[in-house]
Amino acid sequence: MVNIRMIDTQGYGIHKMYQSQKDRYLPMPDYDLSTADEVVLNLPGTIIDENYSLMLLANQDMSLMDAVLLDQV
Repeated sequence: MVNIRMIDTQGYGIHKMYQSQKDRYLPMPDYDLSTADEVVLNLPGTIIDENYSLMLLANQDMSLMDAVLLDQV
């Protein structure tokens, strides 16, 4: 999997995924770690909370960390 670049070995893909969601004014990815042997990723492709998206749109210079924290609210 590493040889065909299907696994991110340095962690840059995670940051890129969060940044991409922010740039599209969408909710941040969410992980379900409820089982010990798997991680389930929820990557919303639509607006869930319009106020969150409008806040990102109005504050385009918001840092990624602030966007993640805002998403938690």
